[in-house]
Amino acid sequence: MLYAADVTLEGARATMPAFLRLAGVPWREPDPHGTHLFTLPVNEGTAYAVSADQWDQVPRTVDVVAGERPVRLGLSAQGVGLVVVNRAGAVCAVEGLHLQTSTAETVFQASGHVMLSAVGAATLHDATGLVLLPIEPGTVRVRSSQPLDAVAGDGVDGRGVTRGTLDVQRDEGWISLTLDSAPARSLILLATPEH
Repeated sequence: MLYAADVTLEGARATMPAFLRLAGVPWREPDPHGTHLFTLPVNEGTAYAVSADQWDQVPRTVDVVAGERPVRLGLSAQGVGLVVVNRAGAVCAVEGLHLQTSTAETVFQASGHVMLSAVGAATLHDATGLVLLPIEPGTVRVRSSQPLDAVAGDGVDGRGVTRGTLDVQRDEGWISLTLDSAPARSLILLATPEH
């Protein structure tokens, strides 16, 4: 979280670039819609963080050039998102409402803001384990080639505590979860039965 002494919109717009320059993080000037994109190397590959400075709290879709492959990322009213690609250039983590590849294939979609990451550097589609953090209740659909089951839990005193098993719907290459307010903001582990 960044705080600035200047609480005007202009002050807020100046704070992010100043912070990124100070931290040595590469970033691009915002596009005409006020969308900022900056990149960070991570162990698995590269993270592309997106922030919209339009404070209208309207969901939007932005184009992100993640490595050599452009993707379309849906941002919720929070106006933030993330795409992480592994060293092979495939998406292994995402934050937002939905993600489409350059060939218009939907990777995931959600009715509320979520964070989703493959365990290790696997692609979201092929991972035998996914970690999901839903920020809001709703439905989450993920394209997956794996028969994933789901448990919800929390970290307590440095250990995972299971709160319950969730019903996973499977339909022609998709897994779906409907989450009420109880598992929202809990960590959800989706894994194959042998994991």
